[in-house]
Amino acid sequence: MISGYCKKGDMENARLLFDQIMKSHSFCPDEVTYTTLIDGYCKQGEFDEAMSWMGEMSAQGLEPNLWTYNALIYGLCLRGNVDEAKRLLTKMRLNGLRETVATHTSILKGLCFAKKSEEAVNYFKEMVRKGMKLDEKVYGTIVNEYCRMRKPDEAISLLSDMRAKGIRPGVSSFNALSRILLELGELDRAISLLKQMRNMGCTPNLVTYSTLICGLCKSKGRMQEVRILVSEMLQNGFCIDPGMYSCLVKGYCEDGNEEMAMQVFLESVDKKYIVTPESFSILVSQLCEKGKYVEAEKIFDEMSRRCPVLDLESYRRVLDEAMLHSPAERSTESSSPAFLLSGTKKGRGFLRWGSYIYISGGVWRVAEHIIPVRWRRSLGISEAAELA
Repeated sequence: MISGYCKKGDMENARLLFDQIMKSHSFCPDEVTYTTLIDGYCKQGEFDEAMSWMGEMSAQGLEPNLWTYNALIYGLCLRGNVDEAKRLLTKMRLNGLRETVATHTSILKGLCFAKKSEEAVNYFKEMVRKGMKLDEKVYGTIVNEYCRMRKPDEAISLLSDMRAKGIRPGVSSFNALSRILLELGELDRAISLLKQMRNMGCTPNLVTYSTLICGLCKSKGRMQEVRILVSEMLQNGFCIDPGMYSCLVKGYCEDGNEEMAMQVFLESVDKKYIVTPESFSILVSQLCEKGKYVEAEKIFDEMSRRCPVLDLESYRRVLDEAMLHSPAERSTESSSPAFLLSGTKKGRGFLRWGSYIYISGGVWRVAEHIIPVRWRRSLGISEAAELA
């Protein structure tokens, strides 16, 4: 039962149970019991507590075994204290114990955690040279480290070595490599990597597609490839998430295809997803630049109606700014105080405090927003003004 609590990370109950057993004198704890507790505390990052149990273990006349040392080395590496872990490894050897692959893997990960990349790579090469049987997780650790070092060629070479040895790379390794290739502007290699994944028996996941799709959306002229990837992703059972919708909206806008951007936006609204303010701003700005104020209003209205936006006012301000500063708006007199007060309109309308009237497609509309100070002064608005 102590082992069960430790595996779940419930160290409080593990200790309570240990104390109850000790008080009842029902059994005498051995190396395995203490090692289980030490390992549990180390995995929870409570190294000082683990060392306290190590001291109690020694006080009982019990010698630490291989698993005890491995647990402590893991705990030290988790704190980034690799030098102390290496000293403990030396002590373990002096006590006649031979380390395992797990021992070296902990030190390797500790070096990575401490951001000692070059040392980690050299340590890995030494592990390979000694003929240690390394699994996908160990190789994946170094693939990720090469990516952090911005060395995609070395990472790709290591993936090839894995394939030659019959080791199937994990999807996280490919995702890390795709990400760094995109950051370096090597989009074609990132797409090619997707094909290599399948050849190596690795299935892309949502992160794989999201990384590639959002990366391509940032580059003009690649939206056709994006559409193919999105279609493939949907066929493989994955759904477009809110972050990806934002990338698609922005990508289509920057590609000059506001119709597709609107279609994707409204699709996201149907699913009650909220695109980022940045993507929303790009979309409405592009629509307003082309004089499509009605369409810009429509997407805001749809979002307001269907989505539980907490900060709706921020999106409204973004839309208003786009309308006020669009070239189409500036090319007319529609933004001047004189224009606001001129013209004919059937019926009666009101220009109220906290609002301004703009023209869209020849139709007067009222937007519930703050009037720029320069307009308020020009119009002489105090609390209300009536427009005939």
